[in-house]
Amino acid sequence: AHLSRRLSFPTVLDYTRQMLAAVAYAHRKRVMHCDIKPDNFIVFGDGHVEYAETFTLSSVFFDAGGQRQPT
Repeated sequence: AHLSRRLSFPTVLDYTRQMLAAVAYAHRKRVMHCDIKPDNFIVFGDGHVEYAETFTLSSVFFDAGGQRQPT
């Protein structure tokens, strides 16, 4: 669904902060997503934003020796 109205600047900043926090969380878990886009986020009625991608196009971080890094 698309927005039916223009968002206020503070709301945009809040959504952006939540989106970045969600991606940072995935990176801390050693998952790098390769297709981050607005369609992968859900904005709930109360303003809560969640990352809803299944990570089908993601990669796990590996070290220089090709070993998977712990999550």
